[in-house]
Amino acid sequence: MAPITLNCEVVTPMFLAGADGITPELRPPSIKGAMRWWFRAMMGGILVNKYSGKELLNHLTKLESEIFGSTEKKSKFGIFVKESIKNENTRIINFKDFKVDDGRKRNCIRYMGYGLGEGAMKKSYIVPGTEIIFNISFMNTNELHKKIIIGSFWLLIYLGSLGARARRGWGNLKINSEHNLFDLKLKNPKIENYSDYLQKSISIIRDDFITYSKTNNNEINFTGRPDFSMIHPKCWELLIEKNPQIGFENALSNAGFLLRNFRESNIKHKRFSSSGKPIHYQITRDYQNVKAFFNNPKQHKTPTCSIFGLPHQYQFQSKGEKVMIIGEKEERRASPLLFKFVEQNNNYYLMLQSFKSKFISGNLKFENMNNINDYDFVMPPNYNEIDNFMNQFKNNSWEVKL
Repeated sequence: MAPITLNCEVVTPMFLAGADGITPELRPPSIKGAMRWWFRAMMGGILVNKYSGKELLNHLTKLESEIFGSTEKKSKFGIFVKESIKNENTRIINFKDFKVDDGRKRNCIRYMGYGLGEGAMKKSYIVPGTEIIFNISFMNTNELHKKIIIGSFWLLIYLGSLGARARRGWGNLKINSEHNLFDLKLKNPKIENYSDYLQKSISIIRDDFITYSKTNNNEINFTGRPDFSMIHPKCWELLIEKNPQIGFENALSNAGFLLRNFRESNIKHKRFSSSGKPIHYQITRDYQNVKAFFNNPKQHKTPTCSIFGLPHQYQFQSKGEKVMIIGEKEERRASPLLFKFVEQNNNYYLMLQSFKSKFISGNLKFENMNNINDYDFVMPPNYNEIDNFMNQFKNNSWEVKL
């Protein structure tokens, strides 16, 4: 099979840098790394019906290395970006430059891009509308190998994103050119047909992965939470909201508004500045619970919204205290909730995915940032808050099911 060329377009600002960590660049290792993640998500959702624990990981690693390569063998494919990113296709992040129609949501685009515009070295991004041409070549592959490679790329483009804050709606791409590759069609269907297209395409890809896995087992027979994110009926959900936002700025800010509003308490608070001017603000629903960490004796419980990702810092000006919430064994945990956008004619439709895997391997750790010897542990959160957030959209969304 000759190399295939796929014409794509950046849909939301993409923060993906080259070797210097500053200059925006799409590098093959970054793209392959993202494809690996989606390969594992799809293949893991198949193998988990037959294997568990180390046996599952061993089978997954063997199948993955056959396609993507390892220290002992070469990859079955190469991926290249034909056009380099030019200066006119990049910007230095400045949240004030983004235009948002609804004043209430103006700061919410910063909420979704937390960390991107902080510090002296602000990040640069590839602007929406930039054309990206991918070239995929195959080496020593059979037809099934090619289907797996193409399927992994499809999953990245249609379900995933690239670069920093990819789980919060940044770094989205879309296909601009149509291709028929074996049974899989790469296209950009009308929004009313989009969920059906996703469902059919995922089914085709899943069947190819089942054939490649040699399990011939498509039963749903595992219990509990898997060890990592998987596309499986028991632990994966996808919704596409029917009401679009105009432009990526409004789309990102609206998504940030919805997430922030969900995590905050409805009770408004007030404090006074040094000049006596009242300042009104809201706190997260976990605020008072986390604050109880500083009580004597400690009275804090599991912060339910920590399920949206770790670490999470809380600051209590009235006490002059700060607490960091991290995992007991691993400090960081990516959010199980993925935001993405389907763009059509500058209409941006919010896509939400939840991946319910084991949140962390141990407990949650409360750590006093002013006293490293002051810490405590609580149970990790369940997925109730993720479910509650997703349920808000179900009456006005298209749903994709396996």
